[in-house]
Amino acid sequence: MEWGIKLLSDEYTDRGIRYLDWDHKEAVKWLTEAAKMDNARAQTILGKCYMVGDGSVIRSDIEKGTELLIKANQQGNLEAGQILEEYYPLGIPEGFLVNCKLTTNEDVPMPVIENGAELLTKAAEQGDISAQLKLGLSYYNGDGVEQNCQKAIYWLTKAAEQGDISAQLKLGLSYYNGDGVGRNYQKAIYWLTKAAEQGDISAQLKLGLSYYNGYGVEQNYKKAVNGLKRQQNKGMLMLSIILVYVTLTELV
Repeated sequence: MEWGIKLLSDEYTDRGIRYLDWDHKEAVKWLTEAAKMDNARAQTILGKCYMVGDGSVIRSDIEKGTELLIKANQQGNLEAGQILEEYYPLGIPEGFLVNCKLTTNEDVPMPVIENGAELLTKAAEQGDISAQLKLGLSYYNGDGVEQNCQKAIYWLTKAAEQGDISAQLKLGLSYYNGDGVGRNYQKAIYWLTKAAEQGDISAQLKLGLSYYNGYGVEQNYKKAVNGLKRQQNKGMLMLSIILVYVTLTELV
C-alpha cells in the first residue's frame, strides 16, 4: 500500500472510531472509505458491525461482514480471525470463501495514484489538518518523500495555524533548536506559547525553561517557576529538581 494512502486510510479509520459512540452514520461513512483503501482495522470494525447489525445504520449482512473480516485477517489482523472463529467454529464453508474472492481486491478498488504524496497533498490543500500535519512531518523526516525542510515548515505552519497542537509544538521546537530551519527564538516562543495554552506539557516545560534561561524572552524567574509548577504535580522529577535549585539559590 502506498504510504500516502496508508496514512489517509489510518486517518479515516480514526475518524470513524471517534464517531462510533455518537454518530454511527458518520462512523460508517469514514470506516467504509478506509476499508476501500484496504485498511485492516476499518475492515475489522465494519465486519463486526455487519455480522450483527448496529441497530441503526447497518443491517445484519453475514456475507459482507465475513468478507471484510477475511480481508482484514489476511493482512494479519488477529481480532478479525478471532471473530471468524466464533462465527464459524467448524471452519468457513469452502463455497463461501470462493464467493468472497479472497485472492483478489477487485471488489475493493484502490485509488489510481502514481505517487501516494498526491493524495495527501490534495487533502492538505483542501484544509485537512491531519493531512497537513502528516505531510509536514513526512517532508521533515524524509518519510516516503525526499526530505524538504521548506515544504515541511510550510505544511506544519498550515496545520499549526488551524490549531493543531502537535504542529505548533514541532514548529516551536524546530525554531528553538534551529533544526531544519534557521533558529528564531521569537517564532519558537510564539508557537510554544500556542501549544502551551492548549495544555501541551512539553511546550509548557520548554517555555518555563526559556524564561529561566532567558532564551527568546526576557529572563523572568517568576514566570519560569510558575510555568514549571504546573507540571510538578504530574510526577516529573526533573521539574522538582529545578524548582528546588531555584528556591535554594534564592532567585525568586
